[in-house]
Amino acid sequence: MSRRRHDSALRVALCLGLCVAPSTFADLRSLDEVLYHATRYANTPERREAKRMAREELKTRMPEALHAAMGHLHGDHIGLQVLVMEWVLELPDDLVVPALIAYLDDERVEQRRLSAFFLGFKEGAAHAAKLTPLLDHEETRGAALRTLGKWKVDAVREPAVYWLREGGERLRVVAANALRDLGDPSVLPDLVAAMKDPVFTVRNAAARAAVSFGDDAVPVLRGQAGEARGNHVRMIRRALHDLGDDADVFSIDGTSIIVESPFFLP
Repeated sequence: MSRRRHDSALRVALCLGLCVAPSTFADLRSLDEVLYHATRYANTPERREAKRMAREELKTRMPEALHAAMGHLHGDHIGLQVLVMEWVLELPDDLVVPALIAYLDDERVEQRRLSAFFLGFKEGAAHAAKLTPLLDHEETRGAALRTLGKWKVDAVREPAVYWLREGGERLRVVAANALRDLGDPSVLPDLVAAMKDPVFTVRNAAARAAVSFGDDAVPVLRGQAGEARGNHVRMIRRALHDLGDDADVFSIDGTSIIVESPFFLP
């Protein structure tokens, strides 16, 4: 090894707190220590290399590493939350889902909320019964509703219709998205009615949900158009245009603000 490479390797080891070969790190370091280096701010080449090595090591120590990370998610460590989000998106369901399920009854509400949210990115409808109790609590209701909608659990249809009317702004948006994910056209009257919501984010979420039903939405939109006023009229016309039913009006396009990112945290 050249002197320059040797010095660089030594600096990485010192940065990690251990003057040992990288191959022995997994045997000597606690998961908390590795998580620290995997999520710390890396502003030098040595720290960036240490961060890369730590992240690679964590992937070889699953599912224990995921459990260790989940144990700290109740805090304000955004870097750790982003790391877990990356794992949720990258790692197989059979590894991630059981780990997340284990935290649905954690004593800390933020743990339960984030676990429910992350589960929405995986296939886990078989575990719906473990998620539904979270609908009873305000702090976890939005995350649970979002995930159960994505899992197409029909039991949340009526609660979603109720919260579309009665929930806070954020929950009303989540309810509209959940009804869209469920795909039951019987909720179209409720979605079209929500297009007159006083808050524009809710109106746009409801309109996007209604449009997702295609031709089934047209008679419902036209049926409510006669009594619609103000914003409701404009939203109905826009939805009809998007469905190709009225070429003389403007559409729901990229200039509208629609809360629909898959990473929208209820």
